[in-house]
Amino acid sequence: MNAKILRSLAISQDSCPPNPRTDYEPMCKIAAFKRGYGDEVLSDEEIYDIRHDDDYFSRRVYIMDRSGVSLSLTPYNDRWDSGQLGIIYISKVHARKEFEGETEEALVEKIENAMTGEIALYNMYLSGSCYYGVLTERKEIEFEGEKYFTKSRTEDSIGGIYAEYSDILPEFLSTLGLIEEDFDSITVLDIKIK
Repeated sequence: MNAKILRSLAISQDSCPPNPRTDYEPMCKIAAFKRGYGDEVLSDEEIYDIRHDDDYFSRRVYIMDRSGVSLSLTPYNDRWDSGQLGIIYISKVHARKEFEGETEEALVEKIENAMTGEIALYNMYLSGSCYYGVLTERKEIEFEGEKYFTKSRTEDSIGGIYAEYSDILPEFLSTLGLIEEDFDSITVLDIKIK
């Protein structure tokens, strides 16, 4: 009698993803002209004041709303379905605390990267690019030339993994600390990969 352990990984879209604006602690704030996609709603005047106040780092945030929502730090060049949502900003005092000891030039670069990263992560949330994986295990037993399988049992599961489609599998494998060869079958969004 021979026994072999078979491991499977099934990745699907997370049906209850964490909101990166409320469930995490973002460094920057998104101020919008109206309710829907910002951390706060500010008037035109308040947004203008922050944009022109030397005590803040800020960038304009643009929205494209056409069969889905997308945010960007650069305009979409579509006058029908896009426009300015508001701004993303951080006070210079808070930024200097976050990146203590950085030169002004390095600080500006780190803040630019943080703003770009926060918008990219929020875009993944808005587009449903958050995933959930289940790692299962079962035994294959060979007895007198016949193969028998035990019932699968869940070994581990993890959700809230944000990734672009092409990075889903590598992101899960690195999060789980495993390699593709550790699995006998892998399914990503109902597509059998292995």
